[in-house]
Amino acid sequence: MWWRGDTLCAPPADGLLPGITRKILFELAEADGVPTCRSVQAFPTELAGCEAWVVNALHGIRHGTGWIGASAMPAAAMRAEQWNECLDQLAKPMRAR
Repeated sequence: MWWRGDTLCAPPADGLLPGITRKILFELAEADGVPTCRSVQAFPTELAGCEAWVVNALHGIRHGTGWIGASAMPAAAMRAEQWNECLDQLAKPMRAR
């Protein structure tokens, strides 16, 4: 996922495992009135200067720091910490059976 200006973007979900973290982040963004774009094709060179995230259920949001074989660099993580805090607030402990 990445930020293009004030819009939270992600590549098309086709061919990806269904991601609960991606789903939750889009729901949080839309509930807060943040523009989203869920199906954008982008190459690393097009993401230069954009805040880029790698997201998953175990680690939440991790800041993307670069791409192998590309000199384009993402922007610093300006939003990741705040959005990770939102994910943390939704977390619930699992009960043992």
